[in-house]
Amino acid sequence: MSSRALLALALAFGTSACTHIPLASVEDDALAKSFETRPDMCGLYVYRPGSHGGGLELELLLDGRPFGRTDGGDYIFAWVQAGTHSLASRGDDDMQLNFSAKPGTLVFVRQEGEMGYWAFASKLTLVNEDEGKSSVLRCERVATGL
Repeated sequence: MSSRALLALALAFGTSACTHIPLASVEDDALAKSFETRPDMCGLYVYRPGSHGGGLELELLLDGRPFGRTDGGDYIFAWVQAGTHSLASRGDDDMQLNFSAKPGTLVFVRQEGEMGYWAFASKLTLVNEDEGKSSVLRCERVATGL
């Protein structure tokens, strides 16, 4: 590994050790994990598999506004209006995913991170409901920026 990559990795881990992502309440976590739907809105779940402290925090934007941050083992949930939305993850290479939200449905997005050239890079992938629900059940809900 080059000295430049080692320096970037050391800086990234050093800065992440001082941060903490606030968790949602136990009640809010349990409510989101009931996977209920609303006839007028779409439920959006963004989850990041892995274990806490196993990665670095990645910031998410929903339609250009702060949505929250994730670490391994976290998920974010929010109700969104019907229509087309843009979910972006900031990292070495900003990743953007457009998705369609339909009333009465749930959308699941898997967020994965890996070390990029200068920072942690992120990948966003739409997944089916079965995979999404199973993965979210193994994660903890974090607070959103909405």
